[in-house]
Amino acid sequence: MKEKKIISYLFFLTFLIISLSFIKPVAAASDTYHIKVNRYTNTVTVYQKQKDGSYSPIKAMLCSTGGKNTPLGTFRTNTKYRWRALYGRVYGQYATRIYGPILFHSIPYIRKNASTLQRGEYEKLGTSASHGCVRLAIEDVKWIYDNCSYGTKVTIYSSNDPGPLGKPKAAPYPKYTGYDPTDRWNGIKPVPVLTVPKKIVLSSDDYAYDLLKGVKAIGYDGEDITQDIEIEENINFNNPGKYTIKYTITDRWGETASAGTTVILE
Repeated sequence: MKEKKIISYLFFLTFLIISLSFIKPVAAASDTYHIKVNRYTNTVTVYQKQKDGSYSPIKAMLCSTGGKNTPLGTFRTNTKYRWRALYGRVYGQYATRIYGPILFHSIPYIRKNASTLQRGEYEKLGTSASHGCVRLAIEDVKWIYDNCSYGTKVTIYSSNDPGPLGKPKAAPYPKYTGYDPTDRWNGIKPVPVLTVPKKIVLSSDDYAYDLLKGVKAIGYDGEDITQDIEIEENINFNNPGKYTIKYTITDRWGETASAGTTVILE
């Protein structure tokens, strides 16, 4: 009985080995994406490989190259660094080496600490501001770091045309905090920016008044999301007095901001 079990096991093992030899290998991950960097418009466009072998644009990113200090050509990524020392005694997060000293990396930090973003450098995104590397917001550079394997093709070129997806806008940075405003991985919760009037004065004839007048909500990616604002109010136009309106906005990442304003009904 024991001998039969051993023979059955060996038969199964032999069958498994033969079967595996005919399994088609998974396509190299390095072929999944092709990253194109336009050093003239400071735009990065990511193309993804389709079933027919062609590549289609799926993502556009705002960057800062070094202008002519960023070499033209086609390269293959080869190394990644969670933190990397950069020229000028600063550091970058989520760095991916493109070629030689040229990297994709974050906006520079004074120390290896996510709260020490170099003041004023984030606002330079979209312009030539590096020494040759390709700077990106954390949300974008981390996407490359996480999704693009070694050997991913990177083409650096120069053109007036930013690319098929256009040139993105930078996420707003209304107040310097020391963090990249797109960094949601280091305990940062960049909430939407919600602007409301300090006071609204109405009369009983203003029952059709647009309560979104003078109100605006901007997601941290720069998108106007005012139309998604939720309004709580209990104004009784038959009863003059003071009322409170509460505005609440939740962005596509689930971050919420609220603000209130006073309505004086005369």
